[in-house]
Amino acid sequence: MRKIILTSMAAIAVLSSCNKTNNVLNPITNNQFKIGANTFTAINVQGAGGVLVAAGSNGTNTGSISCYFNGNVLPTANGTYKITGNPDAPGEVYITAATNIGGVSKSYGTKDNASNPSATITVSGGKVTIEIPDVEAKESNGTAITISGKLKQN
Repeated sequence: MRKIILTSMAAIAVLSSCNKTNNVLNPITNNQFKIGANTFTAINVQGAGGVLVAAGSNGTNTGSISCYFNGNVLPTANGTYKITGNPDAPGEVYITAATNIGGVSKSYGTKDNASNPSATITVSGGKVTIEIPDVEAKESNGTAITISGKLKQN
């Protein structure tokens, strides 16, 4: 009986700690992003010239995500932006990711794909927050990973 109770408590703890919100499979909080299997906490999130950039770390590993908006201007209103390989129209965003894991640097970018999800943009006090659901990004050699995150401009 004691074993059943302990197992049940462990299962409840595991299940209650897992959230799936907006297609983001891990519980990403403000200023966290995930590149492949690595979750990073953003140290700095800056925006200018239509680009929102987050740089972060997890231990000795580093990562960054850059979000490029159409027209070289950051969003000024709430909305959804289609994730694409080239933001050539209003309401689109191109996302790149870079990592240095164990001394090996890699870079990825989103591609044009009709099945790509949309990112959610919130603007408050002139600061942009972007919620990136799980989306595929690829290296130049075609290797694919999933990126996601929630970034709030400093």
